[in-house]
Amino acid sequence: MRTIRMKANAKINLCLDITGRKDNGYHLMDMVMQSVSLYDIVEVSTECGHEGIQVDSGKKYLYSDERNTVYKAAARFAEAAGIPADGIRIAVRKTIPTRAGLGGGSADAAAVLAAMNILSGTGMNRQELAAIGEKIGADVPFCVIGGTARVTGIGENVRSIIPMKDCGIVILMPRTGHSTPELFSLVDGAGDTLVHPDSAACERAVVSGETQKVAAALGNIFEPFGNTEETERLKKILLDAGALGACMTGSGAAVFGIFRHHADAETAAGRMRGYTQRAFAVRPQFEGFSIL
Repeated sequence: MRTIRMKANAKINLCLDITGRKDNGYHLMDMVMQSVSLYDIVEVSTECGHEGIQVDSGKKYLYSDERNTVYKAAARFAEAAGIPADGIRIAVRKTIPTRAGLGGGSADAAAVLAAMNILSGTGMNRQELAAIGEKIGADVPFCVIGGTARVTGIGENVRSIIPMKDCGIVILMPRTGHSTPELFSLVDGAGDTLVHPDSAACERAVVSGETQKVAAALGNIFEPFGNTEETERLKKILLDAGALGACMTGSGAAVFGIFRHHADAETAAGRMRGYTQRAFAVRPQFEGFSIL
């Protein structure tokens, strides 16, 4: 048996906009995305001597069959590499909250693709792995490339940009998550009343290296359609604690705030754990996954 343990980093959306819709119903996105230091641990083993793919998520509420993104990642990689999808075991130890907009499932899938690539000796580059990731989920290509990127299309177009300057980020997770399909439906029904964030301005702010400008450029088209009362409560907590700016990530329900220094974020997160279910102090990362 051969085994690799990976660190699968969460992501946040510094900016998230919807620019249109394809004929097949998929939404066209324009986003600035950032890997952060909140992570799951993904262990992938091959040559285990059993048939098929076995998944242990450690959580009863998560699927362990083909509905799970890590299962899909192993199966899709085997198909693309022309190898049998047998004797594969995947164990995931979750820290990234689910239904949060933090890309936990996508990050885990990206880590599986990378691990399978190493274990099989296939030698695919990240662009080839990202292309496989397109078939698994919209955020998987970014989680394969990782770091800081402008992401368009349905998530398949990932253009790396100058990395976000090191800073502190606090992520707050309420007790209940959001339904992504429901939020897309609400956005679709809003018509001309939508207020679109400026992803180009957000990219320019990141490239400038000025944390204050990044915080001012945060935006998420989904924010008015989630649990707005809870979102606004968490944003106020972050801003009152000294965050330069605060925003919901993805389709929620997690909210994050940007602090000038990581030490400030750690202090603030420690004080906030009585106000919400979970509070994490993190910082920007240069990659979506790494080997432990």
